[in-house]
Amino acid sequence: LRCSPKPQVFGLVPYLADWGYFITQDAFDLCGVPGQAQTFIVSAALCCTSLVVIEEYDVPAWERAVTLAVPALLFGAAVAVRSAHALGWGPRVGSKDHAQGSQPMPQSAAIGPAPAAAATGQLA
Repeated sequence: LRCSPKPQVFGLVPYLADWGYFITQDAFDLCGVPGQAQTFIVSAALCCTSLVVIEEYDVPAWERAVTLAVPALLFGAAVAVRSAHALGWGPRVGSKDHAQGSQPMPQSAAIGPAPAAAATGQLA
């Protein structure tokens, strides 16, 4: 049995979905280890798919480069975010400091009226 020379297209669906998940969850450290592992698993799977196609078919050099570079983008972004979080850089919405309220959001940056004004009906 020979596979289609373009299975990377099918791999783009979970890859693009994982970019969305990565931007909304991983980048802010909201998901934990399973969500972070998912990013590396999806990238590795798409890379392995590309390697199988390259081995089975006569793939042009530009296509080889693109199909290996695309999963490397998400993998590299994930490594950069994990490194930044390990060094204490970048947004960490899910951190213990944030949960304990050590860095409260100023009211001017909040969305909506102040809780006291909303409770009394005195909206500005």
